Amino acid sequence: MILRRLGNKKKIADKIQIYFPKHKLYIEPFFGAGGMFFNKPKANYNIMNDLDSDVFNLFNVVSNRHEELTESFTQMPMHIDLWNFWKKNKETDPVKKALRFLFLSNFGYMGKPETLRYNTGNTSKIIYENIKKTSDFLFGVEFMNCGFEEMFNKISLKDSDYNKTFIYCDPPYLGADNNYSNSFKEADSVNLFDCLEKIGGGKMGNE
Repeated sequence: MILRRLGNKKKIADKIQIYFPKHKLYIEPFFGAGGMFFNKPKANYNIMNDLDSDVFNLFNVVSNRHEELTESFTQMPMHIDLWNFWKKNKETDPVKKALRFLFLSNFGYMGKPETLRYNTGNTSKIIYENIKKTSDFLFGVEFMNCGFEEMFNKISLKDSDYNKTFIYCDPPYLGADNNYSNSFKEADSVNLFDCLEKIGGGKMGNE
């Protein structure tokens, strides 16, 4: 894994997976750092989604431009001046945008871009060594960048697909406005439950 994110399930992924049914299609509407996806056996088909454009851009760059990202990462100064600049300024170039997101997420206390945190965990080395591995693991994965309702409407399943599909939902914590670019409200949880209930009735992708 290359991204530090609040709520990441990496450390308990194996304990959660014992409750997963067998599946050939795996769908994850709230990808985040990918703590579950990168720590489970890869399904035959995988559809990932995240509303956060930084998350989508990072893994899109990792998938398609990992060599550029690796080279730029090795040249990036881990300096407070760059930290303060990126706290106030965004990037439009995909590789620079991915670097900014990696820096602010992985070197900020609790994954938040408030305070630059130096640690003894050799974070830079871990990121460097895992960019290519992450790129390889993402090969063949469909990645979307939209809200969960729109994502469900864009996925078309045949009746025979339902028993082979597993949808893992780990949305942002309610009221977690300060930790995600898009907050999640109680009404969003209700809408999510409604969407999943309709899917159970075979209504995915009909709009």
